[in-house]
Amino acid sequence: MTHLQGGQAAYRPGEVFGPRTLGDFEFVWIVAGQVSYEFNGQRLAAPPGTLILGRPGFHETYHWDPQQTSRHLYYHFGVATMPKDWPELDHWPVVRPVEAGSGEAIKALFRQVLDQWEGQGARRDVVPSRGLTRLVEAMIELFLHPSAEAEALPAGVRPEPVVRALAWLGQRLDQHPDLVLRLGDMAKAAAISPKHLCRLFQRHLQVRPMEAVRLMRMERALMLLTRSNLSIKEIAARCGFISPYHFSRSFSKVYGLPPTVVRQQTNQGAPPPDSPLPFAFRSNS
Repeated sequence: MTHLQGGQAAYRPGEVFGPRTLGDFEFVWIVAGQVSYEFNGQRLAAPPGTLILGRPGFHETYHWDPQQTSRHLYYHFGVATMPKDWPELDHWPVVRPVEAGSGEAIKALFRQVLDQWEGQGARRDVVPSRGLTRLVEAMIELFLHPSAEAEALPAGVRPEPVVRALAWLGQRLDQHPDLVLRLGDMAKAAAISPKHLCRLFQRHLQVRPMEAVRLMRMERALMLLTRSNLSIKEIAARCGFISPYHFSRSFSKVYGLPPTVVRQQTNQGAPPPDSPLPFAFRSNS
C-alpha cells in the first residue's frame, strides 16, 4: 500500500454526501441507517452491515437514511502493485451484505486495520507497515471470495461477537461481580446465538464462554491476592464468590494451592502462579 487513512462518521437524517470522484480505494462499513449508495449511474441499497468497496474513478454519492442518523466506518488506501492472482477491477464486487452472525472475519479485520493504523500514528503521509498491508490484502481477499471466509482470522484478530462478549463480560465483572452471569445474556450482548458464541469462543480463545467467566474471576482474584492488601474475604466478595470458603476451594482447584499459601509465598519473593486463562485468551485481550 502507498497510504491509508480512515475513521468513522455520522450524518443526520436526510443528508447527502457527494457527488465526488474517488482517487483511491475506499472500504466503507455501514453501521447504522438505511443508506443508498450511488456510483457511476447505479444505485444500490446499503442497509446496516453492508460493506462497500469503492475504486479509483468511481463517481459516487451517499444518500443517508431520511429517518435516522447514519453511521459508518471507513478507510482509504492506495495500492502500489496489484497481486497477479486478483481479478481485473471491472470484475470486483462493489457491495457485500454482511448479516449479523456471519462474516465475523471481515468485520474483525476492518476493526484491526483501523486499530493498527491508529497505532502507527494515524497519518496519511506514513507508508503503512507490511503487517497492516497484509490485513488489507486479507480483507480484499475475503470481499472478493466470501465463500472462502470460514471465519479464518489472522492470529490475534477476533470476531466482532467475541469482542462484544468480552467487553460485556469485563464490564459486568467490574461493576457487578456478585451477579450470576448466564450464557444467554452473554450471547445477547454479542448479538448471536448461544451455540454460535460457544463455537467462536472455542475456536478463537480455546475456552467455552462460561469457563471463561470462571477463569476470569480466578485471574482477577490472583491479581488482588498478590498485588493488594485486601483480605481473603474482601477478595472473595470483589470477585463474585458467595463466601471465602467457596473462594478458597475454587482457588485451590485452579492454582493447586490455597490463597493464603500463595499470598505468603509471593510476599516472600516467589513468583505468582501462571494465569489460568489460555494464552489465546490473554493475548490481545
